[in-house]
Amino acid sequence: LAGLGVCSLFVYREVRVGIISPGDEIVDFQESPRPGQIRDMNSVHLAALVSDAGGKPTRYSLSPDDEETFRNSLTQALSENDGVLFSGGSSVGTRDLGVRVIETLGSPGVIFHGVAIKPGKPVIYAMVDEKPLFGLPGHPVSAAVSFNLFVRPVLSNVAGIFESQLPATRSITARLLRNVNSASGRTDFVRMLITKNKTDMKYEAKPVLGKSSALSTMVKADGYIIIAEKQQGLKEGEMVEVFLYE
Repeated sequence: LAGLGVCSLFVYREVRVGIISPGDEIVDFQESPRPGQIRDMNSVHLAALVSDAGGKPTRYSLSPDDEETFRNSLTQALSENDGVLFSGGSSVGTRDLGVRVIETLGSPGVIFHGVAIKPGKPVIYAMVDEKPLFGLPGHPVSAAVSFNLFVRPVLSNVAGIFESQLPATRSITARLLRNVNSASGRTDFVRMLITKNKTDMKYEAKPVLGKSSALSTMVKADGYIIIAEKQQGLKEGEMVEVFLYE
């Protein structure tokens, strides 16, 4: 730019994202949890994902299952950031405060609550005074899947980076090593371990099965496959497209 005599240019600053972990059962990850408690790993995980997406994360204090306290936390985070994430509290249980509190913060409020995917079904997307607000599932794998599907594109858009400018997700074709069941009516994202067949040196994909509460299923996986909404599973031996984790 200096060589061309360009003295100034227009740039976008980093998107500021506030991250909140609600729930009486959540304790700081540096503490030893008592029975019925769990360390807060989601805010750390989501902060890393925000940074990877080019944003600037701020982790806020843990918020108990109290409507007024949670509302105050969201209000503060919205005032100090360009968007806010919280994980947990997005389901429809009596203690899940997400939708109730969001609807008191500003218009237009909740845009959608719940999507036909697994994992990640209870995700919330809202707009509060032109700022995006996401309620992600509390299970760590569900939160990560929801982030990549819904939050990352929004952060890129807010930052001035549009879909056509994003690098394509790398994928490979592999042979499925076992049957994978899927319920019709939802899109399934199934984690896969990739190996090479020693005979023909072609890629093979083995499902990494487990609940979305087990982050180890994502740690052990190299990528994931997508089973479309109208499919009822895939059969052993089928060739599948595996989208690789970076």
